[in-house]
Amino acid sequence: TLQCLALQRLLESWENEVVVFNFESTDDRSFFYKSLNYLTAATNISEFIGVCGEITAGILGKFKKKTITINRDLSIVFDNFIRDNLNMTHVVHEDNMAEVASDLDAIIVGSDQVWSGFARKKLVYLFDWEPFFKGKRISYAACSARKGVSWMNRKKVADCMRRMNAISVRDIQ
Repeated sequence: TLQCLALQRLLESWENEVVVFNFESTDDRSFFYKSLNYLTAATNISEFIGVCGEITAGILGKFKKKTITINRDLSIVFDNFIRDNLNMTHVVHEDNMAEVASDLDAIIVGSDQVWSGFARKKLVYLFDWEPFFKGKRISYAACSARKGVSWMNRKKVADCMRRMNAISVRDIQ
């Protein structure tokens, strides 16, 4: 959030009008989907075995009784900070992202793990929208939690990345 705010303020200091997408995914986030995403991104047998271990730990973790305490006061302060400081759009999803973006000259996508969902049907953070976004497409400090790209979407990911106007990343791999 602070990185987003810093970028917003920098762009505004250069006299740009800035909006921040209030994006909430409606994509399938079931355990099966997450497991498939992890497995298809493994690039060698060692990673595959490691991913199988993570999935097993996730299954076993489902059976443990967990108690999570949420500090509601802190959550309210955080929500108020976002509301008061970021120029947010209304809530957008995969199916209406292009409508919100249609009037924009450029979109900057970043940063933390925006490229971790390459097995998804819609690659929102790579501008995989209908209708096609015609403005500048910029990656800002994008990263992924995975070393590989799911075999299911390799061609699609490559095609989307080729259409980017500028790419900066924050990790080597």
